[in-house]
Formats: sequence, C-alpha cells, structure tokens
Amino acid sequence: MQFLTVSLLLLALGLMVFTKNMVYAIFSLLLLMLCLVVLYVYLGADFVATTQLMVYAGGILVLLIMGVMLAPRNKEKTHIPVNYRRNFGAAMIALALGGILMKETLLLKLADVEKPLQATTEKIAISFLTEYLVAFEVAGILLLVALVGASSIAGRKKCS
Repeated sequence: MQFLTVSLLLLALGLMVFTKNMVYAIFSLLLLMLCLVVLYVYLGADFVATTQLMVYAGGILVLLIMGVMLAPRNKEKTHIPVNYRRNFGAAMIALALGGILMKETLLLKLADVEKPLQATTEKIAISFLTEYLVAFEVAGILLLVALVGASSIAGRKKCS
C-alpha cells in the first residue's frame, strides 16, 4: 500500500513541477499533501497527519486556490512558462531522489494495523500547555503580530 502512496506522491510532484497551468499545479499540490497525510498515518503520527490535513491541505491550499481564482484573468499569469530543456537535469535529479525515497519507504517498518496505536495528540497537548507553555504563547503572539503586519501592509493605499 505504501508503494502505491509513494508512487502517487511522485506522480503528483512531477505534475506539479512540470505543468504549465497554475490551477493544475495547485490541485496536484493538494494530491501531494494528501499522500503525505496517508504516509504520516502509516507511520503512526496522528498529530502530524491531522495538522497536515487541516493546516496545509485544508487551509493553505484553499487560500492558494482563492488567490488564483480571484486574480484578474490574464493568460500570461495563469500559465507558467516551462523550458523543458533546462528542466531535464532537474528531472533526472528528481527521478534519482524519487527512487531513493521509494526504496527507503519500502524499507520502513510501518505500524501494524492489528495492533491499536496509542494516540500522541493528548501527550503533545499536555506538553504544550504545561512544559512548553511560554514558547507556545510566544509563538502565538509572534503569529498575531505577523498577521497584523501583513494585513496593514496589504491594506496600505498608495499616496500619489
């Protein structure tokens, strides 16, 4: 099963890199993120899989799709210029790294389906709210400051 998942991941990666249409690239990125979620579930990392699904596949990609859909329609902006001769070396390196990823994934000792896994989400939440509370709050404040700064920059009008 992991062979199928990694194969689909590499196919989505190739489609994302070599497509000329930005919408196709975003949807292949969605497929890639979902394949990563499946690999995290195989490895027994339920918190990372849930975070990947909710934050990246659910949030970031929706923002990317909305950004493309709400942008003014211009054929030059939605089509990505691709030079296949220049990308041939990158494709060979990507195939080599994909082969290494496939080999290493097949050698992984994945969690047994028959044995129930212990959830890690509760342990991580308790650690966040006890041992790492200060770092968690500082990260939240930093993200809030970044959000306010980004919205003020985006809302700033040009004075002529």
